[in-house]
Amino acid sequence: VSMGTQKPYGGYFDAVDARVYGDPQLLFQASVKPSATVQLPGAPATTLARLEADYGFHFAGGYRLNRLGENEKWFQDKTGAWFVLMSDGRLRAWLGGSNLGDAVATIDPAVWDNPDLLFGA
Repeated sequence: VSMGTQKPYGGYFDAVDARVYGDPQLLFQASVKPSATVQLPGAPATTLARLEADYGFHFAGGYRLNRLGENEKWFQDKTGAWFVLMSDGRLRAWLGGSNLGDAVATIDPAVWDNPDLLFGA
């Protein structure tokens, strides 16, 4: 769930994670992070934090969206190596040319919409 500015009809939410529709009780168990992103229970926060600690992913000035034609977003790790995040949540290393490595992790596909969740985990 991401918090936005107040809407004319009085609501504050820009988007609600699809899991909330199946189990609205998740909203009552959610916590607000300083970034105004609400972390749902069971979301991949631990995985994202581990990936951030291990790889040090960061925004590289642009996502170079779809360079390989697979709807991927590009960014770098702390060593300058390139990685891509696929829209299905697979996180893969770039091996050069049009070659990608196997997935180093599969994370919630919602992170593709907001990669800052990975960079600031």
